[in-house]
Amino acid sequence: MSGFGAVFATVIIFIVFTSAVTIIMEITTNSASLLSSEQPPTPLSNPAFGSGSISGPDSFLVNVTLGGSEQVRISDLKLSDLFVVYASNGSEVTERLAFGSDVSPCWQINGVFQGNIEGTLVDPINATQGTGIWIPGETLELNLTVSHNIDAKSEWYVSMTLADGGSCSEALG
Repeated sequence: MSGFGAVFATVIIFIVFTSAVTIIMEITTNSASLLSSEQPPTPLSNPAFGSGSISGPDSFLVNVTLGGSEQVRISDLKLSDLFVVYASNGSEVTERLAFGSDVSPCWQINGVFQGNIEGTLVDPINATQGTGIWIPGETLELNLTVSHNIDAKSEWYVSMTLADGGSCSEALG
């Protein structure tokens, strides 16, 4: 009887060991396939510059419209990069402008337009408080203040990259 008990115990241990190895292999295979599966790319916002003009000795007004389907929180705009290249006293100047600052170089939201209508009803933008959402189809009028006087009849260039990587650039003037 002791011989049969030993064989029975050996068979049970073998079954338990085989089941454990099978489960571990299955978990490892599933984990590896999850890690190797590609995630779909996150869509980027799609801003586009419209019109722009020199609005003062050291400032520009620029309209930028959000296209595509991605919304942008106004609180995320402070993470955006906005550069302007312009001429001052015959020399080319490149500056990165800070969002919402009162110290130049800086940029601020002057107004929000939906088509030709000023203002927005859905998730209203309050740039002072940093609240609201920039919705596709809305146009932001931006006031860009630079550090030097702008040569009035010169061409200038503006480039904006949002926090999610969506970007636009335009030569104006």
